Amino acid sequence: MGHLSAARAIEQNIKIKDPDTIVELKNIRDFMPKWKNYTDEKLFWLVVKNSPNYFDKLFKGKMKSAMLNHNYFDNISNSYSEKDVLKYLEEVKPTHIIATHYGSAETMIKLRSQGALRNTPIAWLHTDYFKGYFPRISQNIEKTFLGMPELERQWKETGLDPEKVATTGLPVNPKVFEPVDKDSFLREQGLNPEIKTIVIASGGEGVGDFPTIVKSISSKIKEPVQIVAICAKNEDHVKNLTNLKPKLPSNVNLVIHGFVKNDLLLNLVKSSDLYITKSGGLSPTEGFAINKPIVLLDVYGGHERENALLFEKLGLAIVNKEQKNIGSDVYKLLNDENLQEKMLEQQGKFRDSFNINAITDFVFNTETRTSIIPEGYGTENSPSVKGAKESLKALDDSFKSDIEIILSYGKSDTGKIFSGDTNPFGHIAIKIDDIVYTLNGRAQNDVEKNFVFRTELAEYLYGTQRQVENMEHSDAFGSSYARNNISVRVSGISSSQKKAMLDYFEQIDSLFREGKIGYDKKHFNCADLVKNSLIKAGLNIPSSQKEKGPTFPLDVLTNSKNYFESSPTYKSEIVLYSKANGSENSFKQNTFPISPNQFQRTIKTLTSSNYVDEFERSVGKRIAIGSSDPKTYFENLNGVSELETQKEVERQEEFLEKSLLSFEKYETQLDQLDKYSSEFKFKSDDIAKDLKIISKEYTVEELNHVIKNEISEKTFPEVDKRKRAEALFIGFKQWEKLQKTYQENMDSFIKTEMNYLIVGTYTTLTVLWDDLVLKYPKIPRKELNELLSKAQLNYKLYQQSIEQYGKPLDGPTRTTAYRAFFDNAKEFIDLYQLATHNQILAKDQIKKIDSKAKRLFSTIKGIVLMTPEMVKVLFKSFLPTRYTDSSVALSKSIDSLFLKFAKAFGISASLENKEVLDKLIKEATPGSKKINIITPNHSHPIHDAILMSSLNLPNYLLVMATDQILAGSLADKVDKNDHIITVGRGSDTPINKILAQLEKGEVNNIVIYPEGSVSVGIYETRPLREKFSHGLINELTKAGYEVNIVPVAYKNSARFLHKNSISSFFKDVVNRPSGLSYSLTARIKDPIPPEIVKAIMASGQYDLLNLYIRQNWLDDLGKTSKTLSGLLKSKDLIANFEKEFKINIRSTRQNTNRCMTFYR
Repeated sequence: MGHLSAARAIEQNIKIKDPDTIVELKNIRDFMPKWKNYTDEKLFWLVVKNSPNYFDKLFKGKMKSAMLNHNYFDNISNSYSEKDVLKYLEEVKPTHIIATHYGSAETMIKLRSQGALRNTPIAWLHTDYFKGYFPRISQNIEKTFLGMPELERQWKETGLDPEKVATTGLPVNPKVFEPVDKDSFLREQGLNPEIKTIVIASGGEGVGDFPTIVKSISSKIKEPVQIVAICAKNEDHVKNLTNLKPKLPSNVNLVIHGFVKNDLLLNLVKSSDLYITKSGGLSPTEGFAINKPIVLLDVYGGHERENALLFEKLGLAIVNKEQKNIGSDVYKLLNDENLQEKMLEQQGKFRDSFNINAITDFVFNTETRTSIIPEGYGTENSPSVKGAKESLKALDDSFKSDIEIILSYGKSDTGKIFSGDTNPFGHIAIKIDDIVYTLNGRAQNDVEKNFVFRTELAEYLYGTQRQVENMEHSDAFGSSYARNNISVRVSGISSSQKKAMLDYFEQIDSLFREGKIGYDKKHFNCADLVKNSLIKAGLNIPSSQKEKGPTFPLDVLTNSKNYFESSPTYKSEIVLYSKANGSENSFKQNTFPISPNQFQRTIKTLTSSNYVDEFERSVGKRIAIGSSDPKTYFENLNGVSELETQKEVERQEEFLEKSLLSFEKYETQLDQLDKYSSEFKFKSDDIAKDLKIISKEYTVEELNHVIKNEISEKTFPEVDKRKRAEALFIGFKQWEKLQKTYQENMDSFIKTEMNYLIVGTYTTLTVLWDDLVLKYPKIPRKELNELLSKAQLNYKLYQQSIEQYGKPLDGPTRTTAYRAFFDNAKEFIDLYQLATHNQILAKDQIKKIDSKAKRLFSTIKGIVLMTPEMVKVLFKSFLPTRYTDSSVALSKSIDSLFLKFAKAFGISASLENKEVLDKLIKEATPGSKKINIITPNHSHPIHDAILMSSLNLPNYLLVMATDQILAGSLADKVDKNDHIITVGRGSDTPINKILAQLEKGEVNNIVIYPEGSVSVGIYETRPLREKFSHGLINELTKAGYEVNIVPVAYKNSARFLHKNSISSFFKDVVNRPSGLSYSLTARIKDPIPPEIVKAIMASGQYDLLNLYIRQNWLDDLGKTSKTLSGLLKSKDLIANFEKEFKINIRSTRQNTNRCMTFYR
């Protein structure tokens, strides 16, 4: 395992520096009962291999519960025998301890908290790449070594002392860095150095599905490739791969190994072109150090999934989540030089951060020592903890309160509940602005001026110097040296309310000085002071006390918490100030505060040592004190930070203001360019007329010369024709420059609009979530949290691929993430509104349900009407040809299905200029070399399918990304159909299939959406994919086909943002008003003459064809008061957004109130 390998590497390095140093390697699991060790390991691998998602859930649950666990020291795992560990350490007497497993580090911390190892420096090497709750380990030891700078940054963000953490990388076998003669080594292994080599290795257990991986790679890669599979201890892999080997394509050479020595594995990886491994700590680290393109398997869940997410975020590797599709990842990485270059560059930076010497310096550096705990720590007049003011400032930055009600836990001088000098009921105080007010029960009116003691929060929690003669340490000051303190922080209290509380304290002090009031446990104690002050402020805190009984601190805090949480006027947070472990204070914590008025809660507290109170489960912020040195640390457990949110809002508003200026600039530029196009007659309709004339006047060879500017006496002997050719080239270059500029500006404009919407919405969701946590803590947040997490994931996916947008390589993934983000956002906002103000009357709900039921019935009725066509499509997909009507292509059956669909749901289609296509279809007879390629823009999957069906084409080939709209098995079946050409699977197979089908002479028409994906939902177009022209069209012209390309502009088929998806369409069908119907419109453009197409292909300037096709769409989508070449203008984009989402994207802070009042 990784932590053992790391320990051996550290030992090697220590011995190199000083051979005489004694190094003891000890596995922490040796201190676990043998039966438990055996059972744990077997159970671990059983779960990981068979249910990684369940393991992932368990792992995240452990990380979350540990993070929310306020008593960190008391709840460190006791899997290991502390008694045996301590006995071992006393025998070997180490001068330094370096742990390479978090369990061993935590055991050292537990022993230290019990008084051991006070003079032994402890370090920990984190052998994974995630944060979790692990900075807490670092708070309580001398040094932590991390694998990369990003982790160090995350650790320091927690407020950790920078001296306590260092980036060293994970210690790896030194042979990783030794060069290997690739050619010689591969030949020694019986491998060919001239072809691509892929190595698969996934640790000693050989986790993952190797046969599926090999089959997926073999299906995608058609050139010669050799795959080396290191199965390790997994005998099933060896057996299954051996059976698979003879069935693989002839271009694949599979080499199978069982367990191999590490040196051989390293040399294989060094000599490979691509490395596939699991997402552990050591395996990827070795791969990055070797500097190889890497695909990581997400097969493990848990900590390895967290590792993988970070590696992918930093661009160190591609992460594969579905092994059956890994071939696409491998193909992409092997063939994308730009991706490889960036990955290897990031790996180089990662390797540069390696510094194993820093680990061994921890042993040899004479300055390394344990942090000094002062003598008498936690007692009166001793030095107080460090960093208190900084930690409290960080807390204020996260949540600044007007008042804070602070409940101290129970304490006694024996640490027991009912013996000695004991108070199991706790103590309570209230902080107003920056000053804490509490009753000083020891005050005497002839000595002390005030009965109400006033101090700063830092002194109240961590003070060691008394400020008046009669007071108790760990009560009115220095409370954290004896016990935990838990509080409710509240904002939203007015100045007049605070003044009323302060006036009340002055009145109490006056009465005290006059001898009219004093401390009385039953009639006037610390809880009475706090409760009465709140009532004086007009805060009607309910009472729990019995008619003649005393007021208890727990009751006051409980009732206050419930009061503030019940009203959205106030924001509140629960904060825990953890006790100082190792304190020598005469008082010790004995219990969470109890109250006879809360009988069940008290019984649970007293009878169960593992009981976690509801307050403790709700802690959102925590200030802890490390055990290795007396220093405080702030932890933001729920992640809500008002300061950070405010900064984000300010950044967003600045970004949005700049974007608004950009919108105006782009709209002006595009308007001007559009005028130039009209002025110079460079509109697509004008060009179409010119192309007809040009294609007749010039031969394909002459057109090729014009495009490439090869105009001379040799190529154009006739003077007049040469002059016309020169003029034609000048005009052609002017058009190209103008159109490129227009489309590049259009893409920048589109990207700016996309960023504007998503950044503004993302920040709004953050503000709403913070508001929900602070104002509505009682509202169940699970569903909202899940939606927010989905939105955050899609936002990250969008950010990772935004630079691809507007480029011809753009695929569906990023546009999908963008639409999915807004789907999540809309659900979140709607649910937030309902959750915070659920004021819709039951009868209104019944009306809505009844209306929805009627629409649902109408939908079902429509689906029934479509059933015969659906059955035909399914039969053609799944049954052999002999059982179906082979004269009708599956593409035609799909047409029939969508025409029925349109009729059932009241959607009609209007086609302009259809006679142009009809004529071309008649001319392209089956068996001829004339073919028509219909190229519509792609806006919405269903609307576009209805328009396509309305073209009424004879049998045709339909090019589609089946994986994007159909489940895996159905997509595979459809892919096998002759008339469906599946794209998006990472190979040239679609082009080869098209050529094969055309050769049969049965079809002459092809429908393809060359943008490659539907729009994001702002009615935009995208550049055509490169492979359309330099791949498909180029191969068709080479094969001798006369290619008519027919652009088709789908004018109004897009839907707004999240609605531009199949699932959203069906939601709206169910929710639509009765009788709703609408018409879709498309315009068929004049074809691009085959001669022009052939000349462009011959010139090699393939992007010209793509440029012109897109221009046809843009011109026909046209300019209206609300759109520009189809794209929504910024003003209407924002208006549509606000109408649909009910939020004002330009003013994030207004959205909370707007959302809250929407359902009133």
